[in-house]
Amino acid sequence: MPTPTNPWSPGDHPDARVQQQDLAKARQAATFDPRDITHILYDGVDGVATRNRLRQLIEQDPVFRKSDWYFLSRTERIERALAWSKRFIEIKQEHGIDQRELLLMMNALGDWLPTTLHSSMFQLLIDSQGSEEQAARWGPLADEGRMIGCYAQTELGHGSNLARLETRATYVPETDEWDLHSPSLSSAKWWIGGLGVIATHALVQAKLWIHGKDYGPHLFMVPLRCRATHQALPGVRVGDIGPKLGFSSVDNGYVLFHHHRIPRTNLLMRHAQVDDKGVYHPPLHAKLSFGGMVLVRTQIAAFGAATALSYATTIATRYSAQRRQGYRLDKTNSPMPPPSVPENVVLDYQAVRYRLFPLIAASFVIHGCGRQMFTLFMNMQSELAAGNTAPLSEVHALSSGLKALCTTIATDGMEECRRVMGGHGYSQASGIPHMYATQAAQVTYEGENYLLTQQTTRYLLKLAAQVQRTGELEASLITQYISRLPHLAGDRCDPATTQQDWQTRGELIVAAMAHRAAVILAAAARDVQHKPWHAMNITCYRLSNAHCMHALVATYFKWVADLKADQDISTPRPLLDALYRQGLIFGLFQMQQQLGDFLEDGYLAGAQGRHIRAALEALLETNAPDAVGLVDAWDHSDYFLNSYLGNYDGGAYKNMWDWAQNEPLNVIVRETGVPPGYAAHIRPIVQGQLPHQDQSLQIPARL
Repeated sequence: MPTPTNPWSPGDHPDARVQQQDLAKARQAATFDPRDITHILYDGVDGVATRNRLRQLIEQDPVFRKSDWYFLSRTERIERALAWSKRFIEIKQEHGIDQRELLLMMNALGDWLPTTLHSSMFQLLIDSQGSEEQAARWGPLADEGRMIGCYAQTELGHGSNLARLETRATYVPETDEWDLHSPSLSSAKWWIGGLGVIATHALVQAKLWIHGKDYGPHLFMVPLRCRATHQALPGVRVGDIGPKLGFSSVDNGYVLFHHHRIPRTNLLMRHAQVDDKGVYHPPLHAKLSFGGMVLVRTQIAAFGAATALSYATTIATRYSAQRRQGYRLDKTNSPMPPPSVPENVVLDYQAVRYRLFPLIAASFVIHGCGRQMFTLFMNMQSELAAGNTAPLSEVHALSSGLKALCTTIATDGMEECRRVMGGHGYSQASGIPHMYATQAAQVTYEGENYLLTQQTTRYLLKLAAQVQRTGELEASLITQYISRLPHLAGDRCDPATTQQDWQTRGELIVAAMAHRAAVILAAAARDVQHKPWHAMNITCYRLSNAHCMHALVATYFKWVADLKADQDISTPRPLLDALYRQGLIFGLFQMQQQLGDFLEDGYLAGAQGRHIRAALEALLETNAPDAVGLVDAWDHSDYFLNSYLGNYDGGAYKNMWDWAQNEPLNVIVRETGVPPGYAAHIRPIVQGQLPHQDQSLQIPARL
């Protein structure tokens, strides 16, 4: 007989080997080499090499250890993250890393730092909103970490409504200074990342007042803490806002100003200026300062949401490929197999595929759209530099709507991934609860999602009015459907369209999404004529989401088509088929979720709805062999994931067991024999030492 395995001892276990074999088998089934997609996602072989080089600097450095992360208190996490922030600056200087590479290296960490917004927003705004002289003065100091900054916009009583901010910067002509003041408790800057303990400076959004006139919100460079002692400066009350749902490694803070004086030249003056006579010189275009905000929203929608969703789907897919539970029965009354038959791999169940595969697809679609969106942004920047502000409106509207839609998809999708994993998904060991708590904030910061959709809708209504007025529209790939508003009445999907057509032709999905957006826009254009704006909120949300859903599928299929047509790279056909299939799965799933919109005006007949469901089910089956390969293509390292259920090699249950042994409560029991609090609380209960316990009870020697 074989020697029984001792489950009490560390080391190899048969169940771990089985799980590793199951995951390896699922990985080998892919119809393409995941590395080929990795090269596409991260800018080619050179991009992947750079990414690997940078993340090795993190993963091989003991300062960046994360094995005990889920056991740390918030204060311990902040202290650890401060050590990480310091080490990042050291590595940057030791290896001559530029700003772009620094941000890539921060992304490889898999968590936020107290200095994340310093690098990603504070420095960006100095360059984009500061004058050349200001950028030359502050840029090198910020780059070296000699000044550490944050971006202070949100107030305790005012979030997304920039026009109602209370913080004032009043010009004092006698001293050529700004008097920065918080007139009420609700005007306290709140939720500001990096402000709690580390920031020495803040870029503060404050109302600019000169001689009793309000010129609206402007950015000011405001010193907060003494560089010698790090204590708050006179007139500055600053601190940390306390524990949050997530972001436990970030010191979100508050600040109140009491007539805090700063030089006039601390107003960021690339676009608007105030001279030494106190004369205000407005920007050439009122929305020129939106460029930085548009970039941040583009990054959140395009890459933040895709990365978060790919993180969760990687963990959930790998775990589902090695978790066995139950059996796939042919009939409801089929007999259960004997115990000798292994249980079924969870990823083989249709319900699991239905929940997971559209989310895998969504991560690729959001990323592909994001690549196109970033190109739009860069083109806009070139046009703005040349004095042409025309592209700003579309890019601003699209970035607002996509931020709202993509972060909602990602946040809801991460929760679905956690639930797909069953009970173990609820454990911090899975990695998803921690990352979900961080991702959940994205639906709120940089514009609350429902409110942002109003900005997108205003832009679309202007285009609709132009079409109604002139019959013409200079449209892009994303807005060209608006020119069909006068012709919607007869617009129908060809009734001869088959299930096979829906399974293979992405242009059908793009056309259907365009029609839905056009119908909702036409109705909104009518309603806005007689409804107050506040009664249009639900319409704004529906319209923005419909427009941006069309943008997602249209730009994604274009991205895949561009990959196919690119003569500089040789992309294998199975890989292109897999990427194209992700667009089909995503689009059909979204159409099924909103089927009523497509049936409402007769664009689709009932039979088409059935074809769409059948096509989606068929694609889920076709996609199954590629599932693990698709998530592997994101190339998330085990360090980045910090998941004991979703690591690359598998063996989830053994990993989870080993992880639990490091729980500090278990460590104390191993060292002392009893848990903390035993003598003071547990022993008096079980030994009958409480005053009103029945002392006459007879306790058997063995219960």
